[in-house]
Amino acid sequence: MTRPSLPLRIILPPALGNRLVRDTAWNAIVNAAAAGLSFFLILLASRLAGAYWCGVVALALAMSQQLFTLGNFTMGNYQASDVAESRSFGDYVAAKTVTVGAMLLAGAAWLSFGDFSRDKALCFLALLAYQASDAVSNAFFARYQQKGRLDAACRIRFSKIVVFATVYTAVLAASRNVVAALAAASVAHVALFFATDVPLLGLFGPLRLRLPGRASFSILLACLPLAFNSFLLMYVNNAPRFAVDAILDEKALAEFSALFMVSFVVAVCADFLMNPQVVRLAEAVRAGDRSAAVRTLLHPFAAIALLGAAGLAVAATFGAPLLAWIFGLDLSLHRDTLCVALVGGVLVALYQLGQTVLVVLRKQAWGLPGMVLAAAAARLAARPFVARLGLRGAALSYIFAVLILAVASGTFAIFFLRGVAWRSPQPGNKP
Repeated sequence: MTRPSLPLRIILPPALGNRLVRDTAWNAIVNAAAAGLSFFLILLASRLAGAYWCGVVALALAMSQQLFTLGNFTMGNYQASDVAESRSFGDYVAAKTVTVGAMLLAGAAWLSFGDFSRDKALCFLALLAYQASDAVSNAFFARYQQKGRLDAACRIRFSKIVVFATVYTAVLAASRNVVAALAAASVAHVALFFATDVPLLGLFGPLRLRLPGRASFSILLACLPLAFNSFLLMYVNNAPRFAVDAILDEKALAEFSALFMVSFVVAVCADFLMNPQVVRLAEAVRAGDRSAAVRTLLHPFAAIALLGAAGLAVAATFGAPLLAWIFGLDLSLHRDTLCVALVGGVLVALYQLGQTVLVVLRKQAWGLPGMVLAAAAARLAARPFVARLGLRGAALSYIFAVLILAVASGTFAIFFLRGVAWRSPQPGNKP
């Protein structure tokens, strides 16, 4: 790899030390920051603009994140685990232009046919621009990871998150205008892409731009089950929030969003523990090394169990009062809702672990049956549960849907792992 110029050495220092430790540390940092960004946007809107704007931002986030799954098309792990480079980086970028274009068209259609207030529409547009920029950036992120520099990818993404949050905070604090703050932050995110990814890319091999062709559409076809899964998973996550917005009001939406943010803590932690090991798992499967594959999977599984137990202990004791103090909202009656939502986060983490196995084994299409059932359950249950039980009903409808996900993905992952052509342990070696 060519030695980077001086301005890029902070982002791409020499690859010293243990790669797994380095990648895990940086991946933990950037995933915590990415998960915290949504929390931060909602929190600041609540504190500086009030409960109404907190609910508006929460809904706009849910809508933009729903469409991000279309723009991103869940290519990251597929691209990063393409260690043999069966498709070129240019093919992946060409495929990403198709998905991001579809994402923007879907956003325009949603606004045209949906019934949204002016405030919600403007916040959605600002966040949609940010999500489109992030979707394009993820193709570059996966390229760095594919080349063994997940740490560099994480440094770049972390810098973009920090800049986005800083600009949002500064503009909102100065103007109390949420729309202006989101728009300015999105512009800053796009600018940073050109300032970091473009000059750094040359160090990881050439990017030969091309129009979408057979290779690009083969990538889209391969990732279609993953993208469909991701889109439906986001719908499962958002269905309770959409139901609260439709049946209750912005204040209730703000309260539920504050409670629901905590449900993602375990899932996010499990994801950033698993992500650095995607390539290791792919290598273990390719080599037929059963013991290495089992060790790779046991770490995130144990982490999910420990984090889930710790999270429930906190939620059951002082979780609701703490969130009420942070967001400035009255959450005193919602301790049980918080605990139910957190259990949902544990189930999502288990689903993600099973889905990662299916991706590495290239059996991602088998994630579809459980996801379709879960999305149907969310669609059928969310509004009746919210109408009858309020915010508690929203959390219970979420549990109902994600339980289906966890059971289905885990079952298929175990089934296909058993079918891998594992090599027999050599005499004298531990299995």
